[in-house]
Amino acid sequence: GLEDLMELGFQRVLTSGGEDYAEDAISELAKMVRQAKNRISIMPGSGITGYNLFKIAKATGAFEFHTTAKTKIDHMPGNHDQNNLDERNVFQTDVVKVRKMCQILNDLTAEIIPLK
Repeated sequence: GLEDLMELGFQRVLTSGGEDYAEDAISELAKMVRQAKNRISIMPGSGITGYNLFKIAKATGAFEFHTTAKTKIDHMPGNHDQNNLDERNVFQTDVVKVRKMCQILNDLTAEIIPLK
């Protein structure tokens, strides 16, 4: 379990909390964060977006999160085979989504630890 990972020297655990999506495992993730007691970082991941990040962060107490923050782009520049669907369904990290998620976490931090 978690104690074994800490004993082995791990610094972080990326987990969905045992569910397909982290949002569906908030209570398990919160339990893991409490058990970790800042000895290891519990990093919720799987389905984390700007729409559920605040809820997951506040409810679990986690301070690191994994997200793809991706957006589908219509096409990649260059010569591509139009019959290959994989080349037309290309995703890339969306800077706007990343900024929004950073702001959500900054706002939550300010709520928890007000500036003097």
